[in-house]
Amino acid sequence: MAIGASGDWVRKRVPGTNFELFDDQNYYTALGNLYTYIKPLDITLLSQYGRFLGGDVGWRFEARHGYRRLVQFYGYGCISYSSKQGIQR
Repeated sequence: MAIGASGDWVRKRVPGTNFELFDDQNYYTALGNLYTYIKPLDITLLSQYGRFLGGDVGWRFEARHGYRRLVQFYGYGCISYSSKQGIQR
């Protein structure tokens, strides 16, 4: 089991340009992470809670399974609440 934190700070690019950025559009994420490895099944489980890029707050769950160390299969689900729209996803 491992515990961690991750975050990103990004700025939106002006469409049709390579390097021009909007001055007033900054976005960030802040997530707490919990990893668990189930050795008999060779599956890694990840749970995250925090603020996602769209500004909604909630949970993200992920399961990964490696196949012969060459290919990884994974799936994820998300439960979040957006205060901007007042809806749950």
